[in-house]
Amino acid sequence: MQGEELMSKTADEKILALVNPGYIKRIPFFVRGHATGKSCEYIAREYPELYAAFEMNLVLNKLKRCQRLSTSSLSKG
Repeated sequence: MQGEELMSKTADEKILALVNPGYIKRIPFFVRGHATGKSCEYIAREYPELYAAFEMNLVLNKLKRCQRLSTSSLSKG
């Protein structure tokens, strides 16, 4: 599938973290994964700049974490 190639699992988790858990629990458990996955796929397809912002935020967080690790290891050595 075309849209799934561009999807990021962590970006999807960040998007779903913004949704009230009570709303997600109202979705029947046997279709919950499909419904949430397709919702994130819809966001990625219809609002690529918004989805990219979630992915960029992930990249920036990883870079900050790497910088902290490298500076802490340099100060110890």
